[in-house]
Amino acid sequence: MPNEEKEAILRQIYYDTEHGFGSIYETYKQAVKLLPSVTLNDVREFLAKQESRQLKAYRGFSSYVAHEPLQEIQNRSRRFRKVCTSTQWV
Repeated sequence: MPNEEKEAILRQIYYDTEHGFGSIYETYKQAVKLLPSVTLNDVREFLAKQESRQLKAYRGFSSYVAHEPLQEIQNRSRRFRKVCTSTQWV
């Protein structure tokens, strides 16, 4: 019975839509508030059984590092066009 109660509390905390899907320690801190007998090892075991847990980093993706400030921003708001065909500007 106690293991089922711990499992239910951990499931409720981890799958919470507003504050859930946190780290092991965040889940542990929230679980201890509701059930003081929960240990960090209980949380680790619970999360190890979950399919939604990311086990490995994504492959083939890396972060982009710009060589100078604001390099990654492209200014598309200015449109240059020829206003008049004569050599004098109005």
